[in-house]
Amino acid sequence: MLRQVLHRGLRTSFSRLGHFIASHPVFFASAPVLISILLGASFSRYQIEESVEYLLAPKHSLAKIERNLVNSLFPVNRSKHRLYSDLQTPGRYGRVIITSFRKANMLDQHHTDLILKLHSAVTRIQVQRPGFNYTFAHICILNNDKTCIVDDIVHVLEELKSARSSNRTNFIISYPITHLKDGKPTAASLWKFDYFFCLLSFIRKPLHRSLL
Repeated sequence: MLRQVLHRGLRTSFSRLGHFIASHPVFFASAPVLISILLGASFSRYQIEESVEYLLAPKHSLAKIERNLVNSLFPVNRSKHRLYSDLQTPGRYGRVIITSFRKANMLDQHHTDLILKLHSAVTRIQVQRPGFNYTFAHICILNNDKTCIVDDIVHVLEELKSARSSNRTNFIISYPITHLKDGKPTAASLWKFDYFFCLLSFIRKPLHRSLL
């Protein structure tokens, strides 16, 4: 009995629905197209988000707050005539992270030579296009004298290699100094020596005296 009632009700309702659709063919033919166009127009605002930090890190995380504080106190020169090592900032440049399989010292002679060899191979890359060959000099960041800017790490490794070739056992790597936009050094470069000697004085003291 219940089955017959349900069957009769569904047949009647779908029959009326079919009659209504057949009576308004233009509306039911154009409505799906218009709805699809309206919904598809939202793809015009579609953008691919490539920032891993934006996708995974909270907006008000402590790491972001501390980084903004550091950037405000020790600004980095991000002009087009300056090459800076920053793995988090997006930009039109390539990044290479070099590690050792055996967790060895990356400043020893073997690893230094490999890194310089890799740098030399990158600078010799050529891309052939119809009528022109693009080299590293065409896409690198240029100095004021129109020469490619080399990363400071490469300069340090070249100095280490030069020191080894001249049998120098001591090579001084200077402390990096951050400058403001007006060219003045920041506070970090002013108190670095006092900080170093303060730590050195604590290290030289006997342990029991340091704990008093």
